[in-house]
Amino acid sequence: MPAHIRKAMGVNTKGDKLIYEYDETKKRITIEKPSVDLNALQKKMARFIKPNTPPLRNVDEFYQKNRKIT
Repeated sequence: MPAHIRKAMGVNTKGDKLIYEYDETKKRITIEKPSVDLNALQKKMARFIKPNTPPLRNVDEFYQKNRKIT
């Protein structure tokens, strides 16, 4: 697999796992990286959340408060 594709998929180390699926009728191969575990996802997303930000518990209420009425 070309380096730029490996980099885009986040497959940088030797031995990283990939899932592939071959659709014979469409002659298509789908390659994807398995989903990350919850701890890895939490570490990755933590850099986007400002400290002391309360968790979003009610999405509908947040949307209603913050939507722009046109």
